[in-house]
Amino acid sequence: MSDTFRGKSDDSEALDLYTSHRAALVSYSQATVGDAMIAEDVVQDAWIRFEAVMKTERPRIPIGYFYRVVRNLSIDYVRRKKRVLEIESLGPNKGARPLEVESSDPTTERVVAAKDDLERLMLIFDELPEKTRIALRLKKLRNLTLKEIAREMGLSTSRAHELIVEGVEYCRVRMEEEGGWK
Repeated sequence: MSDTFRGKSDDSEALDLYTSHRAALVSYSQATVGDAMIAEDVVQDAWIRFEAVMKTERPRIPIGYFYRVVRNLSIDYVRRKKRVLEIESLGPNKGARPLEVESSDPTTERVVAAKDDLERLMLIFDELPEKTRIALRLKKLRNLTLKEIAREMGLSTSRAHELIVEGVEYCRVRMEEEGGWK
């Protein structure tokens, strides 16, 4: 463990690394993905993976590992985007054989299951502490960035991120306890 973080828990070290390097990580990702908002999302996804790894095993060079996760997710995004553009460029009559895909039209069963899932999720959402609910609403419904959420709620960016991660994880675990998604 480096002298800079000696005596801190892995959770605290991970959060310190995230908060002190977030802007650089976003710039690093943006150089690959070409969009600041996409880069923000990539870094948030990388943070979730990085934090989970720090809880179970400590990489030899944590910040190097964090950058590698951001790089890999950025490259994955670019590859997915390229594939989508290639598929779209084929068009409906460019020699591509149509795929047999199950209809996406909602069946009665799907509609009922979706309404049931939403009802259960809303009840679980109501179990969350007020600040966590507000942070999740701002992120998931208004699509605000962490910085905007922090500003609106009068919190640090890292605290806003913690609230969102905690809220999402709580809802995920509770939905699994309730029988999962239907």
